[in-house]
Amino acid sequence: MANGEIDVAPIDLDSDSPAVGSRRLRIQDKTNETYHVDWSPDSRFLSLSRGPASKGDPTKPGTFQSACEIVGVYAPGWDLCAVSTEHDGVLDLNQATDADFTMLTTNGLSNKESAWFRTSTKKGNAP
Repeated sequence: MANGEIDVAPIDLDSDSPAVGSRRLRIQDKTNETYHVDWSPDSRFLSLSRGPASKGDPTKPGTFQSACEIVGVYAPGWDLCAVSTEHDGVLDLNQATDADFTMLTTNGLSNKESAWFRTSTKKGNAP
């Protein structure tokens, strides 16, 4: 994975010789840095953080100056998005439409780590 690029490929962990298959999806962002990739529990989506390169803002409480992608470094302009893993080929986030990916945060307040949760379906509720 190069900075600004995330590659997605199938992986076989059940065989005697686990192996990664051919790349199916390449997510690119030539304007921003991309980090902190997380799979959704059902493996249908990836979340990732993206934002401009910087050394952070050490004037904010509880932070320090370092590479902006590091958790704990306040990095203005960083947000989270989700991409469907059902895409094939190259997805350039700077050319993509709302149908290609979803912004999970949009306030640029140093959003870098997403969290996925499984919802429980109670008896009598629709799935």
